[in-house]
Amino acid sequence: MQDHVNPTKHQCSICQKYYKSDQGLRVHKKLQHTPPELRKFRCDKCPQSFALISALTAHMISHMAPEEKTHKCNACGQAFALKTILVRHVRRVHENACVKVCEICAKVFRSKDTFEKHMGEHMNVQPNVPCTICGKLFKHRLAMQRHRYRHNTSGSLECPICQRVAANRQALHEHIKHNHRERKTFQCSICERIFKSRVSLKEHMASHTGQVLYQCLFCPKQFNSNANYFRHNKMSHPVEWEAEKEKRRAERINAEMKDK
Repeated sequence: MQDHVNPTKHQCSICQKYYKSDQGLRVHKKLQHTPPELRKFRCDKCPQSFALISALTAHMISHMAPEEKTHKCNACGQAFALKTILVRHVRRVHENACVKVCEICAKVFRSKDTFEKHMGEHMNVQPNVPCTICGKLFKHRLAMQRHRYRHNTSGSLECPICQRVAANRQALHEHIKHNHRERKTFQCSICERIFKSRVSLKEHMASHTGQVLYQCLFCPKQFNSNANYFRHNKMSHPVEWEAEKEKRRAERINAEMKDK
């Protein structure tokens, strides 16, 4: 409520733009008002530089050749490199002109009935998009691309029991835990409290021993709880935390672009 009473609380002192939160304002200043000499992410195709890697990744799309932009808006004809960008475009530009946007193929519909009929067609589609590595069929290209991430790994991430390939070590661990292990409970040897996971028990044991499990990347603070660690980052380092999330988003976009 205080933000409504004081609307200038989140106003940029440089360009006077307003933001809903202090975190939004901080990210805006980093993106828009960082001096050029401090923007460490530089485009190798033009002189532009950026403060966040996600901004550079988005910019690199502008250098793509027209024939690489295969996702076309059926409302205005504009083409985009990624389907996620097309969906965002449709929502931002054509939101008032349409009723629904298909999340699968990004088509725009001005009638609820035609939209529902279209979605029914997606439901009835036979799997005909094959994985180029293992041949498994999928109904939609996006599902196939997500599946292919499982192949983008070394043999060391193959399940030793069923030979399924995991996207990363954490995914392999979760797969084995949920598919090849009997359900277990984990008991604290000090207070006999019961936990459903080994991680929960480990964090609990740290409360007895004082062991440090998580070290903040941005300051000397340490934590024995993952929840407290993330809460600290969000509250105490909003700019750095947002930059880290932007970096992860950029990595996902890069992976999607490489998979096209």
